[in-house]
Amino acid sequence: MRIGYIDYLNTYPLYWRIFEEPTCLPGVEVVRGTPAALNRMMRSEALHLSPVSAACLPDIQDDVSILSEFCLGAHGNVRSVLLLSRCPIEELRDHTVGLTTASETAVVLLRYLLERCYGHRPRYQRGVQPVDHRTNAPDAVLLIGNDALMTDASAYPHVYDLATLWQEKTGLPMVFAVFAVRNDALSSEPETISRIRRTLSDCLLAAREDKAGFIARAAQAYPSVRTDLNGYFDGMKYDLTAPFKEALRTYFDRAFEAGLLPEMPKISYV
Repeated sequence: MRIGYIDYLNTYPLYWRIFEEPTCLPGVEVVRGTPAALNRMMRSEALHLSPVSAACLPDIQDDVSILSEFCLGAHGNVRSVLLLSRCPIEELRDHTVGLTTASETAVVLLRYLLERCYGHRPRYQRGVQPVDHRTNAPDAVLLIGNDALMTDASAYPHVYDLATLWQEKTGLPMVFAVFAVRNDALSSEPETISRIRRTLSDCLLAAREDKAGFIARAAQAYPSVRTDLNGYFDGMKYDLTAPFKEALRTYFDRAFEAGLLPEMPKISYV
């Protein structure tokens, strides 16, 4: 069985013991990638279970179910989904906004915020580098994951955390990714799926019970990410509780109404 792993610091608490003890999941291959890469693999049936961008779910909704216990989310400041801008966000109406190709959820979220909440219609430019200091670089740029944590943002005096903006506009937390499992894998290998779920839960519990030890391991696993790891992991939310399910439902409804995503009439949890 092949399972995906978003190769960012934010996903590490759910997998760290798997990396330290690969034999804890015999017969399971962990495939690393960006959110967009894992989304493509789930769409092409190259993975059986993976964290996927919330924005990917409408495309695969007939083929997958969502694990009811996990998410990658935030209630307010998340620190790793950022819009860096040379001007205040209220003035971005006719400017150029660079979009990362590593994310789908954040791109849809940013477009919803700019177009529906601020009334802007900026020019979007895909495939920008994390921060381009040339004079013809975008006026603003969207960064996610480790890039957002590592980038020197000195060329962009205005920094906006998209999870915070979403909370301000909706009063809800933000769900960036959930864990999707293919329905055929659920039927054919239920015991393996159950074992994976228990292992992810055990990893998260161990990270919380020995936070200092986990933080030290996270720093070793991602040495180039120099940030306050305690504060960062405090801001990340991993439990797909009722408020986060409500937030996910709201995200789908608003993105559909804005013409940014296909309709998602039902979220199938398992």
